Amino acid sequence: MSALHLQRAVIINGNHSSSHRSVLVAPSRPLPIVRYAYYAFIFSIPFEGVDIGITSETFTLSKIVGYIFVAVALLQPHLAFRRPPKAFWYFVIYICTFAMFGILQEPVYYALFMPQLISQVQMVILFWISYNLMQYERVIKGTLLMLAVAIISLAVLQMFGLIGTTWGRFARSGALRMDPNSFAAVLSLGLLALIGLAYGRQEIGKKIHLLFWPACGVLAITIVSTASRGSMAALTVALLTFLLKDRSIRSKLKVGVTVLLALGLLVWLSYRSETFRLRWEKTFVEGSLGGREEIYPEVWRKFLEKPLTGWGPIQISGALSAPHNLYLEVLIQLGLVGAIPFFMGMWFCLRAAWKARNGMESVVPLAMLTCLFLVNMSITWHNRKLHWIVLAYALASATRVVFPRLRISVPRPYRLVRS
Repeated sequence: MSALHLQRAVIINGNHSSSHRSVLVAPSRPLPIVRYAYYAFIFSIPFEGVDIGITSETFTLSKIVGYIFVAVALLQPHLAFRRPPKAFWYFVIYICTFAMFGILQEPVYYALFMPQLISQVQMVILFWISYNLMQYERVIKGTLLMLAVAIISLAVLQMFGLIGTTWGRFARSGALRMDPNSFAAVLSLGLLALIGLAYGRQEIGKKIHLLFWPACGVLAITIVSTASRGSMAALTVALLTFLLKDRSIRSKLKVGVTVLLALGLLVWLSYRSETFRLRWEKTFVEGSLGGREEIYPEVWRKFLEKPLTGWGPIQISGALSAPHNLYLEVLIQLGLVGAIPFFMGMWFCLRAAWKARNGMESVVPLAMLTCLFLVNMSITWHNRKLHWIVLAYALASATRVVFPRLRISVPRPYRLVRS
């Protein structure tokens, strides 16, 4: 039902002769300046590592654009800072636990702890604002489009050698201070956003079909150049979730063919890449996971020593290698006390993405969230803006308010008032 029809929908207490009536009222929509500031921020995220002549990480390109966006969002505080969702409060509990355990550590760790705390607070605020803006379908579509365009641009620049870097003895591709695994994760989310715009959502973009396969090819080639096994596995599972779209055979066939072609392209390119072949051989023949096969058992053993409160946000770092796993990192830092609220917040986002399968966004939030969850099995991304953007998208995609007497379901921004 369109916004115009929603505004005109009237119920008269079940009796057309009654003088009391309830009407659906649409709230003010995001101002164009707010939407475009948010789109500019989304576009800047993949380019956060661009050298702008300032060495401090406090003033990266993405952060500067982000500060401008938050300032612009204050033009509509009733919209951008509307009542937070339940998942937000679980993440707040996690941050409070992070802060409390960090303060209880020895003062020598404060210099490392405080920047992490400030970053986590900023990320959760970004999650809150993004969730509220993504209550509007137009903002969601614009966000996916800006994300796809930005990441395709990043891949093109890397292919031409303008921003690319090589890592390790396998000469794997990275870009803008992103290691190959993080770079591959960013590219994978861009590819999923592109597929979502072209084929995944209920309202597909027909104009995007013209550039879909060339852009898909560019992203696939760049993803393979990173030789990231974890991101490739995450992307493969995420692509398969598109098969859950709709119930009609015709739609499933259309999406299924697209997914199979995309997977076939990735597999073929991976086979032709000597670097990727060697890394997969080390995995299947030698059981090598880049050292993670030794790190994970040690991290788990350390967690079992202090399962409730963990070792603190910083204290364990000197005695143990980075876990390279978000879930293990949260467990070892804060124990179950901090991990449970964090995982609960992520669970609400996953549940929302699952519920959204029959909505306007269809399986796109589920696909992107699946990729994000699996990527975090080999890297830690909760300090990345894209992590929280995807969580906000997943949570907002299924946010509906049901009006039984009207027999309709409408986006949460609409409210029912009596006249």
